[in-house]
Amino acid sequence: MALGKQREALDADGRAASDAVVRDGLSSLSPELYAQYQEGQSYYLSQDVELGNLIASFNIITQYADYDLLRSQEPDEAERLGL
Repeated sequence: MALGKQREALDADGRAASDAVVRDGLSSLSPELYAQYQEGQSYYLSQDVELGNLIASFNIITQYADYDLLRSQEPDEAERLGL
């Protein structure tokens, strides 16, 4: 959330630069690691729905640094946070 506040205060160029850093970081993850994450999420979803859903929710972690995304993709969560 603190990074989201910092991003929110930037101008359009600053936000674009911030978004590029996040994209670069995500794209540098190895496909094998992401496949393992998805495999684990699927496994736990079949064993414990609550835990599986919690693991799946990790996919939106970057939205907490991009309030525009959070507002559009998780409006209830944005509202809960007063955004």
